[in-house]
Amino acid sequence: MSRAIGVGILSSILLLQNLGLFVFAYDNGMAATPPMGWSSWCTNDLCGIPDRCSEYEVRNKADAMVKQGMVQLGYKWMLLDDCWSDTERDANGELQPSPKLFPSGMKALADYLHDRGMYLGLYSCVGTKTCKKDRPGSYGNYVTDANTFAKWGADMVKADYCNKPTNETGRDLYTQFSQALNATLSAPSTSACRLMRMTLR
Repeated sequence: MSRAIGVGILSSILLLQNLGLFVFAYDNGMAATPPMGWSSWCTNDLCGIPDRCSEYEVRNKADAMVKQGMVQLGYKWMLLDDCWSDTERDANGELQPSPKLFPSGMKALADYLHDRGMYLGLYSCVGTKTCKKDRPGSYGNYVTDANTFAKWGADMVKADYCNKPTNETGRDLYTQFSQALNATLSAPSTSACRLMRMTLR
């Protein structure tokens, strides 16, 4: 082995060891393996014309994955991105799904997936609005939203990084939201957008 190759390997090992110092996780038994399955952007713009996220679409995709044996191979996740929610919170200040796209509600959808051995992931944002800007974010409602997701039976929450207050860091916001989620009985997994930006501040 040449000296150059040896130095390169040693440098790579040291880099990996140093990167490991920045990895933090809750010991709650969640996300022991990467989430595999189907993910919808749920967007309502021109790019999303063929991706009209709805409970009908999610149930059909789930049934197809079960029928084709994908769930048995570990493809168990159904992940819904921005635009699944209504543009306003309900009378109790809780997030609510779009009544047009999810008339049966998120609890019914989660139950449908769980009955088939599958999991539901939902999108939110640490800011005041989601990245599409016309739906409520979770800022100021982290505990409320964590309890809502738990009540519905959501298994993962993707937390985006748009429209956040300028006087708070991403690290602080993601910490607050993840602590609220982890405090619920269901302790859903958390997927953080712009994770490296959050970590390195």
